[in-house]
Amino acid sequence: MFKRILTGVMLIGLVVGSFLLRLIDTRLFFILIYLCSVVGTFEMLKALDYRLSFFQRSIVIAFSICFLPAYVFLGFKASILIAFTVGVLCLLTLVFEFDKLEIDSVGYTFLACFYPNLMLLPIILMNNFETHSLLALLLTFIVAPCADTFAYFIGSFFKGRKLSPNISPKKTISGAIGGIIGGVIGAVLVWACYSKGHLTEVWYIELLIYVIIGVIGSLVSIVGDLIEGAIKRKLTIKDMGSILPGHGGVLDRIDGIMLSAMFIFIFFMFIR
Repeated sequence: MFKRILTGVMLIGLVVGSFLLRLIDTRLFFILIYLCSVVGTFEMLKALDYRLSFFQRSIVIAFSICFLPAYVFLGFKASILIAFTVGVLCLLTLVFEFDKLEIDSVGYTFLACFYPNLMLLPIILMNNFETHSLLALLLTFIVAPCADTFAYFIGSFFKGRKLSPNISPKKTISGAIGGIIGGVIGAVLVWACYSKGHLTEVWYIELLIYVIIGVIGSLVSIVGDLIEGAIKRKLTIKDMGSILPGHGGVLDRIDGIMLSAMFIFIFFMFIR
């Protein structure tokens, strides 16, 4: 428990520091996402172990190193070109290594490219919003962690019926309900801080919108956690990594954030 709390405090400090760097230059926030992308990719490769050939692993590493920087510094067309090239190379591995590869290894290669690299792209896109950028990022990095924290403590206290015993034996329905409550609290806190106490005539509508963001954001965060749980069960591993004591790996920490970020990105894409 102590390790989990201490690591959590350090992670909060890292995220807060990244937001402070963002005040100097919004592009500096990219450093945090890039670290998650690269470290997360190596965790995926370690988890996949023998399932990929050296050539396939090299493709995944090259994609992780180049994809997000290409988008940030060279633009959308450059990132699409890299993604297209890597996709073709993934398929060509069957031609180059036909005698020693099974076709499912190509699927694993695509998975390692997509998870987490492409799933982190919505956060980069939100960072480049002309309006509501900071608000979208705050919701991304507060709703999902609040949902995860409340789910952990409330689930541990109340226990009860399992949410998905085949995928994640420790997760309970009570924990999921606690996660939704935590996500709502996180979203409302963001609204309260962001509005700085200045209530408009339709403040109750704004509050309702943030409650809805909290509910849906926490729900998709739970789904993201279950998705990674399913990946780990299929690969017969407990954690994606061990770099974060008490939490596992980077992917174990950002699984919910990545899916929640997609929802928040889509939401703000339509209202900004």
